[in-house]
Amino acid sequence: SSGINAEYGIDTMSKIHGDFSSRFKDLCAELATYKTDVLSKANKPTRENSDAVKANNSLTNIKNSLDQVNKCKKIYHQRHKELVENEELLVKAGTTTDKSDKEQERIQQKFTKSQDAFTQAETAYKASVEKYNKVQEEFNDDMTNSCKYFGEVEQTHLSSAVEFAKRLGEMESELCEDLQRNCETILGGLVGYTPENVAF
Repeated sequence: SSGINAEYGIDTMSKIHGDFSSRFKDLCAELATYKTDVLSKANKPTRENSDAVKANNSLTNIKNSLDQVNKCKKIYHQRHKELVENEELLVKAGTTTDKSDKEQERIQQKFTKSQDAFTQAETAYKASVEKYNKVQEEFNDDMTNSCKYFGEVEQTHLSSAVEFAKRLGEMESELCEDLQRNCETILGGLVGYTPENVAF
């Protein structure tokens, strides 16, 4: 009877290890499939992650819009400088009598032309700032939605990772419990055995 228990215990230990290996292999396969799915979703624009795509587009838009603001700002300051210089020439021409009427008319035309150029530059600069403000609002909204999307994805991913770890822990715990019970069975089956009474 003791010999039967010991032999049964050794067979059971082999079965326990085999079952654990099979379950562990299945869990690893499940993890590999999960990884493939996650990477596939992350690399493919879908309706689910369209917020991320929109945020990426908004990033490009805000950069382009800011470049346009800086370009218009530079032109605006350049035109303002030209206007001031031409205004000074006009004032100087008006206070001196050594300039001919033709020369004064040329200075007046130059001043008027710089006024028009300044007005156009000012209008373009204001329009670029207004457009930038609108693009920035869209950017903020898209980034908020994108962060929310990625937060949800990360939450789901972490929940899945915790679940996989929990399942692995439960499998290992069950393995330890099964092995301990089985070892007790084997040891119980060996009670009373000595080298003298073991029959081969």
